[in-house]
Amino acid sequence: MSFVPSCPPCRFKLLARFWRLVLAGALYVEALYTAFWFTTRLQTLFFYDYLTIALTFARAGVAVLQFSAASQLAGRRPAARPLTRAALLAGAMMFTLEIGFGLASTTILPSQRWRFVAGYWVLVGIGWWILRDQNRYEAATDMTTNV
Repeated sequence: MSFVPSCPPCRFKLLARFWRLVLAGALYVEALYTAFWFTTRLQTLFFYDYLTIALTFARAGVAVLQFSAASQLAGRRPAARPLTRAALLAGAMMFTLEIGFGLASTTILPSQRWRFVAGYWVLVGIGWWILRDQNRYEAATDMTTNV
């Protein structure tokens, strides 16, 4: 007689996969939005000062990292978790520099900037929580015991 694991770990595993796909979709959207934004800035980019140019290219690099992380996460590859965590952290740091410290032009009111930055960091924290180590739950669903 074999022991079949209870349903909650199975349900948790499906829910974790769903939220990882949602996170991958959010990273895809942010990377593609940044790519569109970058292509519109290329025409006038070299009229800005060096700091703005550096931030623009850094943001483009973060978009490439986010797109790669989303591809890895959607494909359920082994490198997905560390790459996605790096992409989330890099995106949050860029957002803090651009919006929080006002190094990029934005339509956000100056009195509201830090609220947006705090909200972004909360989303990054949720993303890290989604990517937490699942080994104990996956091991529980694969466990069989002969009695």
